[in-house]
Amino acid sequence: KDLFDLSGKVAVVTGGNGGIGLGMARGLASKGATLSIWGTSATKNATASRANHRAVGWFANTLSSGAQSSREPAQ
Repeated sequence: KDLFDLSGKVAVVTGGNGGIGLGMARGLASKGATLSIWGTSATKNATASRANHRAVGWFANTLSSGAQSSREPAQ
């Protein structure tokens, strides 16, 4: 049995759209975790999710710090 099985777990990775965060996201996904990437750029988040789906077979829920809460008025 794999002692580091993350199946059924959710991992939130801040900065998961590049660099060390992206590497961590890939490692967690390779062990079965469902990912949520938080980064400052929605475009980079989406690009990272698509690229990594091709590389390791996972998509990630992506969030950016520029996102508005549904309670905030649009500007």
